[in-house]
Amino acid sequence: MTRWINAGATHSTGERVKTKAELKRTLKATPQAVIFDTTSNFPNSEERVVASDLGNRPRHGDEAWQICGPDPYTDRRWYATVKTNRLGNLVVS
Repeated sequence: MTRWINAGATHSTGERVKTKAELKRTLKATPQAVIFDTTSNFPNSEERVVASDLGNRPRHGDEAWQICGPDPYTDRRWYATVKTNRLGNLVVS
């Protein structure tokens, strides 16, 4: 069963990721420079997760991160789903 986690994406500098294309490029080049912050009213332990750590997380089934941007609270112009494949690589759709 897939576990869906709603989040926003920021660069390690604190600036929000502006476009889905920018998210794809940054995750491919430097996944350690992207931080996902959950937007749930009931956050678990993953309130802020570095994207490069997603492949190393203990799983209870599959995880799918639903990213909304550029700001998940005030400006929802684009959406992306980030998952890890069976090799542990990040896949953005």
